[in-house]
Amino acid sequence: MEDDGGQGEKERGKQSQDQIEDTQECVKIRLHDIQPELDYWASSLYCYIIGANPPVSVMEGFIKRVWKKYDVDKVIGVKKSLYLIRFKSMDNCQAALNGEKIFFDSKPIMLKPWSHDADVNQEDFMAIPIWIHVHSHYKYWGMNVLTKMTKPIGNLVNVDHTTAKREKLV
Repeated sequence: MEDDGGQGEKERGKQSQDQIEDTQECVKIRLHDIQPELDYWASSLYCYIIGANPPVSVMEGFIKRVWKKYDVDKVIGVKKSLYLIRFKSMDNCQAALNGEKIFFDSKPIMLKPWSHDADVNQEDFMAIPIWIHVHSHYKYWGMNVLTKMTKPIGNLVNVDHTTAKREKLV
């Protein structure tokens, strides 16, 4: 066998590339082609945990436990600290999104509705819930006063059970 200095191999590679280019066709994907996938994922939320990156199995167990009443179908890892949570119905998805804020290991969980054209990055989450401890006299524990006190840093979302029920003064 004669050594052609690799020319034969280069020529075969060029021929196969030419064949690929000759056979390539333009494929058009229309809305009706992807509609079943859009419908399937429509009842989903993006979930981002600030400051934690639990494994998907841990996150799935946590989400299915805290949102048991919302009938979670699956939890999928998208990338570090970002998960996609699919619910069995759109109503349950909306109820979870608009429901009580949840925390994972005292770290806030950010939620955002799934969108077919979303390029989700952690930076897309504009509102970040924080828990503040207000040392004040109990006369300031009413919702009107607490709302006024927290207004400079954002919207009051929730108060702890003890404060809301006025059960502990110390």
